[in-house]
Amino acid sequence: MDRNSECARRIASVIRKETDLARWSDARNLDPSWGLRSRLVSNYIASSSHLLDLGCGSSLIEKYLDISCKYLPADIILRNDRTVFCNLNESIFPSQIHDVDTILMLGVLEYVFDFPLLFSKLATYKKKIIFSYCDVDTSKLRSFQARAAFGWVNSYTCAEIENFILRANSVSLFSFEIDNLQRGYIAQF
Repeated sequence: MDRNSECARRIASVIRKETDLARWSDARNLDPSWGLRSRLVSNYIASSSHLLDLGCGSSLIEKYLDISCKYLPADIILRNDRTVFCNLNESIFPSQIHDVDTILMLGVLEYVFDFPLLFSKLATYKKKIIFSYCDVDTSKLRSFQARAAFGWVNSYTCAEIENFILRANSVSLFSFEIDNLQRGYIAQF
């Protein structure tokens, strides 16, 4: 499929409010350059952490974690026998969420239709949540068309993201720059 057709397909999926299973089922859509984000974020993960990676994709972060960490990949597409099912748009989390101390969501929240609802539900588990987000301030991608061409279904500013987290009763929030498109956040609930 050519680039224009793929963008049109993604935009149509966003308008229909559908999770793009066709896209995520094809491993060629999991960009290896996302490993740079994973490497940077791994610096914020404590040794001996028990992690649940929601929307793990190809689990790029795992190779950057300290060997004392326990890692559980979760995704809507089960790429291997270790990956457990989750669907963030339906707020379906794996039962193992109770056994971890840290939840990761890297490069996934742009595809979540109701970001505030997701965080209000995750907050009830009282975990540390580390996530990334391509906000409209950092990325400069503001229009529906520009964001939907990536398959992104929402568009929030840094202030809106911070407000969602604080309204979900975060006891602390820290943010950091990942690159010229996205920021990282660490929220403790």
